[in-house]
Amino acid sequence: MKNRLRPLLAACALCAVAAQAAAPPTPPGYACATPHPLATQVCLDQLADGGNAVDAAVAAGAMLAVVRPDTSGLGGGGFWLLHRAADDLDVLIDGREAAPGATPPAAARSRAAAIPGAPAALDRLARRYASRPLATLLAPAIRQARDGVAVDAALARAIVAQAPQLSWAARKLLVPDGRPLAAGAVLRQPDLAATLEQLAQRGRDGFYEGPVAAQLLKAVQATGGVWSAEDLGRYAVAEREPLVFDYQGYRVTTAPPPSSGGVALAQLLGQLEILGWRDDGSVAARHLWIESQRRAGGAGAPDLGDPDRVRVPTAERLSRAQLRALAGRIVADRATPAASAAAAAQLAPPAGESAAVPIAVLDAQGNRVAATLSLARPFGSGFVAPGTGVFLNAAMDDFSPAAAGPANAPAPRKRPLSPLAPGFVEGPRGLLVFAAAGGPRGVATSGAAISAWTRGLDLAALVAAPRVALAGAPPRAQFESGALDAATRQGLSALGHPLEAVPAYGELQVLGWDVASDTLSAAADPRGSGRGAAVRTRAAP
Repeated sequence: MKNRLRPLLAACALCAVAAQAAAPPTPPGYACATPHPLATQVCLDQLADGGNAVDAAVAAGAMLAVVRPDTSGLGGGGFWLLHRAADDLDVLIDGREAAPGATPPAAARSRAAAIPGAPAALDRLARRYASRPLATLLAPAIRQARDGVAVDAALARAIVAQAPQLSWAARKLLVPDGRPLAAGAVLRQPDLAATLEQLAQRGRDGFYEGPVAAQLLKAVQATGGVWSAEDLGRYAVAEREPLVFDYQGYRVTTAPPPSSGGVALAQLLGQLEILGWRDDGSVAARHLWIESQRRAGGAGAPDLGDPDRVRVPTAERLSRAQLRALAGRIVADRATPAASAAAAAQLAPPAGESAAVPIAVLDAQGNRVAATLSLARPFGSGFVAPGTGVFLNAAMDDFSPAAAGPANAPAPRKRPLSPLAPGFVEGPRGLLVFAAAGGPRGVATSGAAISAWTRGLDLAALVAAPRVALAGAPPRAQFESGALDAATRQGLSALGHPLEAVPAYGELQVLGWDVASDTLSAAADPRGSGRGAAVRTRAAP
């Protein structure tokens, strides 16, 4: 895994530009892409002021907790994939939520909250990998929470949709006087500002111990929750070796279990490579795309779970022999029958959107971060612990039903699976940093983005391309407007594929460093209100 990028980039530069003796060792500048302009701005501010990619990612993540409380926050968790250029280190910071210690094997899961991991992860990132103290990185978010932020259209829609399921403290914040905050209204969060201040001053202990922890426990236990002070005190971030696989001459680095998404992404692209797949928009290509997703091991796979608690056969699942076996079961002229599909390892997520925010950062030294943070559902459990401003996650719902097998069954202090899988792609063209939301459909979003990057598509076109993903229960090919023309829909239906037109979904943030031209670009998904920006700091060749 050591020294991968520079030899790959050097080889690319030698082939593409004969006059160059070697590729440039570092990017020509820095770049950020997040789902909200204010988060992107604090990211850019950190980099412009000499901070590194981790500084920028921590500041952006904290800001997103303030400006998009429907999708992420201190009450949730996530994965932060880091690359440190100085020693070529790749590491995944696993801040996934964990089940409480009193969790029974058959725990009720609907909208229940696990122990949050985001505060501990932010503290770990700042202490071990950032160049600035946590207090400095959280300061912009604290000011924004106290001064207020204008509600954007996405947040306004989420408030209206989720208002009936919000706790009284959440309704007081978002539905004052019985009227949901509309786009343009100012949302002030003084309690969240105070909680962020405790985290800034005391690190992880400011959240998992002391007055904030006491308020969390009081509120959760009053509603029948089983959290304990020991649960909060014992929560620990995990650092994991990333999952690495090859695709079409490129090296993909992404999240390992407890991410199910990384394994599913590797299986999806592995099958397509074996099949010689080309994304030409034909019925045959779409058929292979859907069928390969059907066989990619997702959240319903019986042998995927928390690697600290169960043996996860990642290597076996991604062996060439296994990928050939999966691809070999695809029939060219018909879809997998429903009865057979039920027995296959398949992506079968619920039809609704998950709540997550993707972040992509690259600094001028070559450090980079791809992160995806989540509450599991919009506003998580819908519950705000009074006095904290913290929306608690719904991550207990990510444990599988008993029928899916024991690997992802609920258990004390166990992490549930997550489809989130941010990553890096390195190879002949250069470097792609990607992170996607959209629940298990994010696997298809990421797979399509990687394929498009390797084919030379520019980032704006890559993020805007209409999407097709196998999703729902029972699974069907869900497609955005413009993704399938009438003839393709007719052809897929004739092969036996159930189809479903859906509104635009998911969110993808990407950064690209094209080595041959020494250009840096960034793109935010046009389905959202985010912003991607690249700043050149080195003179053009």
